[in-house]
Amino acid sequence: MVPNSLFMKTIMIGLASLALIVIGQSSCEKSKNTQANCLRGKVVASKCMGTVIQITEGNFDPSLVTAKWRDTLLIQSGQQPPEFSNVFKLINPCDHQDLTEGKEFYFTIKTHTEAEKCNYCLAYDIAPPSSKLSVAICSSGTVK
Repeated sequence: MVPNSLFMKTIMIGLASLALIVIGQSSCEKSKNTQANCLRGKVVASKCMGTVIQITEGNFDPSLVTAKWRDTLLIQSGQQPPEFSNVFKLINPCDHQDLTEGKEFYFTIKTHTEAEKCNYCLAYDIAPPSSKLSVAICSSGTVK
């Protein structure tokens, strides 16, 4: 009788351990899937809260962004700015004041936005693209 109960305890501990491993693996898979749903972007222009973001990686609806963009204010001043593809102007800059030019990060596009709740500069040092979107930073955050 004793060997049987010891055997049953060993089996139960083994099954409990296996269940914990499966649950742990499942939560890892969920975090990978969350990352997979995020887009990668880069701030290509940011002046006076006029932040322009380029989508550099991920699946998105191309109708939401401006396909090609150059800062026309720089062109008018005689400069030759680079051309960027898949860009948009950030419409919730108060939520992301740490997004500076050159910063790369992961984000999702927010479908519902609220009015800004902070004061920011409405003057433009850049001529922003026509596409305007609000974003939420993914938990993986900043790349560099």
